[in-house]
Amino acid sequence: MHVPTRHKVIANCAMLMLFGLLWYLFTRDQSDRGSLMFPRPALVRDTFASQWREILSYAFTTWYRVVIGLSLGAALGVTAGLAMTYNRVLYFLIDPVVELIRPIHPVALTPFFILWLGLGNTSQLLLIALGCFMVMAVSTYVSISNISPIYLRAAQSLGASKPHIYRSVVIPAMMPALVGGTRVALASAFALTVAAEYLGAQGGLGFLIRNARTILHTETILLAAMILGLESLVTDQAIRLLFSHFTRWTHKPIEI
Repeated sequence: MHVPTRHKVIANCAMLMLFGLLWYLFTRDQSDRGSLMFPRPALVRDTFASQWREILSYAFTTWYRVVIGLSLGAALGVTAGLAMTYNRVLYFLIDPVVELIRPIHPVALTPFFILWLGLGNTSQLLLIALGCFMVMAVSTYVSISNISPIYLRAAQSLGASKPHIYRSVVIPAMMPALVGGTRVALASAFALTVAAEYLGAQGGLGFLIRNARTILHTETILLAAMILGLESLVTDQAIRLLFSHFTRWTHKPIEI
């Protein structure tokens, strides 16, 4: 059932207001120890008001790493998935590598990336891209494998070559199914970014959380977590909007 966008916005705003009210009621009479365990809204607001330039700079750094790492990993993953379905030799070359590395969480490889490439953006971006690559490679392969053979046979009967079939049939047909993998890759990108920043990167919200943790500034930690959630929500909505544009030809376009 299609729900108007206006109703979705109203429902989302109502839930946010309800969460804010419950947060205020739960923390309004707390002691100093209670405030340390879960800060009051006023403390979080004051923290942002006093450090908003630094916090926004860190937020942009994190978002920049997520977007670049996700874009790089998605481009390589989609290319690998297409290659595995295009040619069986490429499948037997790429698939063992993907399946060998996929169970290894990229965070476990963070020390190697730092040793090889240092603490700069390069190591962080490649670490994020690696995690997104695995998700997108598998998602692309599965999406293409689930395309109905009827479409491929119809194109072949009209004399279409294999490259033309991929351009005109396979790639458009796989797009609706690829949105789920892209959103999973986005969540992985945010998790990897924060982990990399927490473990050694300079700048970013993970770096801010790590520093705030050492001096027990829990209001800063909570504020950074809230900004991460907001960034993730906005980026996810942008991805869904983008896929909705590319799949507007389908019977049921992706709802946002």
